[in-house]
Amino acid sequence: MLSDMATLKGVTEKLVEKGKEGRKKRNNKNTGEARELMVEDLLVMVEQREQSDVKKAEEKARKAALRGKVGFAKLVWKELRVAYDLFK
Repeated sequence: MLSDMATLKGVTEKLVEKGKEGRKKRNNKNTGEARELMVEDLLVMVEQREQSDVKKAEEKARKAALRGKVGFAKLVWKELRVAYDLFK
């Protein structure tokens, strides 16, 4: 009985170690270099994000300005009708 327990304990420990090693290998295989970011890479990413934010803000401001002008033009067009024969 003691020999069976010792054998079972050894087999169990080997299985546990094998499972741990398998998980470590899978984890290392999936991560690899992906977690290693250099400071220069991070600075480039931050700069690109800032540039895209500036472009988005400019586009938003332009759209808002055009929206105001279009609304104004529609009101003027309703108030001051122009005959089409002037443009021929």
